[in-house]
This record gives sequence, structure tokens and C-alpha cells, in this order.
Amino acid sequence: MEVIFTTYWNDTDRQNAHAEGWDLFYSSGSADGPYQVQRLDEEALLNDDTCAWKLVKNGNKPHHAKALAILKQSNPQEYNRILNA
Repeated sequence: MEVIFTTYWNDTDRQNAHAEGWDLFYSSGSADGPYQVQRLDEEALLNDDTCAWKLVKNGNKPHHAKALAILKQSNPQEYNRILNA
């Protein structure tokens, strides 16, 4: 599953997300599902993961749409958490 993720979420997406203080992570074995939008703790550009979710939900750039599309297909629970944030 991680191979599929890295094929679609590429370095350009990652760089654009990092500039905003978040990324889409593959979290194998997590109770919250395999793919998650999380703030970058070391950057401290966002207060928490909920701020990252809102940024992705309300964003209008290709990496925002791509993150949501990956989550909709691969982790509906996270996708719904973001839509309801």
C-alpha cells in the first residue's frame, strides 16, 4: 500500500505541503487509518492537526485536492474527519 501512496503523493506535493506546515503521512498500523494529514511539528507553522485539516479542506491548490482524493479512497475515516473539521 505504501508503494501506491508514494506513486501518487510525490516530492512536489510534499514540498508544497511542507511550505504550508503539513504533510500526508503513511501510518501503518494506526487506529486512525493508514493515510493521515498531520501538521509538521518541527515547523510549528500550524497549531495542530485540525488546522492542517482545515487548510487542506479549504485549499484550492492541486496538492490539496490530491490529498483529499487519496484520503477519500484510502482512508475514508480521515477524509470525513477533515470534511467535518
